[in-house]
Amino acid sequence: MNRIEDEELIHFNGINGSTGAYLFEEISAQHISKVAQGQPMTSEELDLLESKENAKAVDLSVEGEGGFRPIEKAGWAIVIADSLANRSEVIEALYPLIEHRTQQAGKLLKKRRYRGGSEVRISRWLARQGAGMGAVDPENMPYYILLVGSPKDIPFSFQYNLDTQYAVGRIYFDTVKEYAIYAQQVVRREKENTTQSKQATLFSVKNNHDRSTQQSSQYLIHPLYKKLNSVHSNWSLELVENADATKESLHYLLHQDKPPSFLLTASHGMGFDQEDPRQANDQGALLCSDWPGRHQWNKPIPEDFYYAGRDLKTDLNLQGMIVFIFACYSGATPQYDNFRKKITNKAEQIAEQDFISQLPTRLLTSGAGAIIAHVDRAWSSSFIGRMRADNTASIKSCIDQILLGKHVGHAMEAMNDYHAAQALEMDAILDDLSREDGFPISDSEVSNTYISRNDARNYIVLGDPAVRLVL
Repeated sequence: MNRIEDEELIHFNGINGSTGAYLFEEISAQHISKVAQGQPMTSEELDLLESKENAKAVDLSVEGEGGFRPIEKAGWAIVIADSLANRSEVIEALYPLIEHRTQQAGKLLKKRRYRGGSEVRISRWLARQGAGMGAVDPENMPYYILLVGSPKDIPFSFQYNLDTQYAVGRIYFDTVKEYAIYAQQVVRREKENTTQSKQATLFSVKNNHDRSTQQSSQYLIHPLYKKLNSVHSNWSLELVENADATKESLHYLLHQDKPPSFLLTASHGMGFDQEDPRQANDQGALLCSDWPGRHQWNKPIPEDFYYAGRDLKTDLNLQGMIVFIFACYSGATPQYDNFRKKITNKAEQIAEQDFISQLPTRLLTSGAGAIIAHVDRAWSSSFIGRMRADNTASIKSCIDQILLGKHVGHAMEAMNDYHAAQALEMDAILDDLSREDGFPISDSEVSNTYISRNDARNYIVLGDPAVRLVL
């Protein structure tokens, strides 16, 4: 969660709870530039991004009034991995949600399988569904797609690439009961159609002498708070920041009788060594302002300093809250540190396998409708552009759409567009660098674009992408 500046080292986001140090050592823009130049886009990635750009003009077939994309026009699909444990029981547990979406989508509801193998290439998977890459045709493949399975069952790469064209979400729980709880909560809220409060909270941690959280406070939270207040005057926006952004205050915020309908958090995400028993449950937990900063606390991080999934009470009801979490590993953790591998040419295993973090999982079974979170490390390029330009537009657009009551998967469109733009820019840079007559490009520009592309790609929706606030 840091900005690349010419002649400066890059400082990564994230705190190692096992040691108290920053998760990743600082590195130069030149090193990142070398990594980027060794990783050109695949032909499928280029096809996907170019088809998305070409599809925009004809994608209006799924639009409703006011720019909404209602399920009855856009359709809804559920894609369940063949390898999912207890697959038949999970399908039964999700039956109330499938039946509810059938009533909404009618013939535009599809039930599909993910078989693995070559289907990791979405061009092949879509072809087997009778759909092509380009404009969304809900008759063949609906716009809203819910994946059911762990990252081992359905790789993140499949979700990233599918999300380029469609509105994609994912659910994965440890028990069949949790699937049933989530499905029943979504159906009950939507059938009751109870209006949610127009209350939103921005929770901004700023630790002492910590560059990452100082940047997120200054360049993300404060600009968003100002802009959202001016645009959404009918909403009540609360800002909890600095020393007030403690574990206790976050706990109260989530457990109050009338919690906010929307919550945005910005903080360090917790990471743990693979051998640390806390990794499975606490990876991606939110480090709060209780941590006094590395200058004063350079030793293992106690649980009192961070908010994890197990801190949520079992009887919590978040009443359909949508949560946006800006933090490393807030959504999930990969098995291997792919970034470090490309620098050292040595695969470093950081987890037993890819896994989804417990905090968003517990939020979903505690009544949240959907979570927007990050896979792997998070960077400040999400909100700081080149030459420190304000780069919050895609995040603001996403939040705007959520506060207007649009489906969360549709609200992610601006962020997916930003990823597409950065990916195409990265390809253009690599093309220039490969040509003798190419335009001269600095290591700083290469590394900026590379990081921006990867950072934008790694935001995912956990939960049903057709969920929205009832306003």
